[in-house]
Amino acid sequence: MDISYGVLDYNPDSDPAAFQLLSQCLQSLAENRDPHFQSEVFVIEQGNLDSEYCKRVASLCRKYRFEFLSLGSNVGISRGINYIYQLARGSVVSLVTSDVVFHKDTDRVLINELDQHPKLYQVTPCVNASSLPYQTSDGVTGAGLTRCIANELTVQFWRSEAFEEIGFWDERWKACYENNDWTLRLFLAGFDTAISFNCFCYHDHNTTSKNGAIKQSYDGYLEMKGGLDHRVLRDMWNQKWQGLNWNFMYNPGRLNDDVRAEMAKQFKQNIWLDRIQDVAY
Repeated sequence: MDISYGVLDYNPDSDPAAFQLLSQCLQSLAENRDPHFQSEVFVIEQGNLDSEYCKRVASLCRKYRFEFLSLGSNVGISRGINYIYQLARGSVVSLVTSDVVFHKDTDRVLINELDQHPKLYQVTPCVNASSLPYQTSDGVTGAGLTRCIANELTVQFWRSEAFEEIGFWDERWKACYENNDWTLRLFLAGFDTAISFNCFCYHDHNTTSKNGAIKQSYDGYLEMKGGLDHRVLRDMWNQKWQGLNWNFMYNPGRLNDDVRAEMAKQFKQNIWLDRIQDVAY
């Protein structure tokens, strides 16, 4: 098996617009996977107890010969990714979020990037919309790779060895900050993350923002009943990464091996994380 894809869907109110976006995502994935790769796709529905909605998603999966799994609760992004890895049989593990459109040649380009760069363990395409300016483009630019630490979860390709080298995603972050932690740990372990400007994915983040799904994903999480509170999440981050210069995460031009070696000594206790984590939702 070459690639194991996981699609995480969180749509607690069975919102029609979000379902339509998921439908477009799955169709694009089915139509644009390179046939030269042997691949499998897992679609994971988190916490939607509407049996009719789940039947509709399951029907889409049967149409495309994807495997559908329905979880009884919102386990969060980190635990969802950990679950995908446990299911995966591929040498490459890929996350495809439900609000992106997967384009032709994305898998071929990203696998090629991994093959050409032995230290590259995570690579993602550029997108049209991101909170990180260095990840965005209106289309394929041909600019090659931008090495970075922080990047936004859209379409991620990981060598499966990444999990063997640094363990699992930190489930303390149900959403938000989870990828910062993962990519920082990869960097400190001696591996690289990059954004490839040789391929492009369309990221329709407005739909999942406007339908309330993002706000609801935080309800009951760290008692943030009013929605996301970055102060709480930042306090969690500072407890784990005490003394870290936060701006370092968002300045790709300052990355170098001297900084990596110095920080790896300072934060070596944070690099590895076991699968079993003391986190209750």
